[in-house]
Amino acid sequence: MMENRPFFMRNPVANNPILGYLIAMAADIVTWTLHKTSEAILEREISSEEATKAYLDRIEQIDPKLNAYITIDREYTLGMAREADGRISKGDNVTALTGVPLGIKDIFV
Repeated sequence: MMENRPFFMRNPVANNPILGYLIAMAADIVTWTLHKTSEAILEREISSEEATKAYLDRIEQIDPKLNAYITIDREYTLGMAREADGRISKGDNVTALTGVPLGIKDIFV
């Protein structure tokens, strides 16, 4: 049965689970670009702590399968994020990467 409403007024997610998944994924902080994440933090749309929690939660979710991280110090990392949020709110020594979560790969040769 065809819906009589124009296409733009229909709910595309209800009939397309893949589209629903992609929309949900796009809203997830860990899928944002570095530029979008930096801009959102610096413009205080999200906090560094929120972004960091999102990444830590994602690492917790997938790292048991990937085994990509040797050391994850959640409390220290969240403390650094809170410190970055404080610097941003004061405008103290803020760069484009202030508050953006960053993972460093351990490489042993």
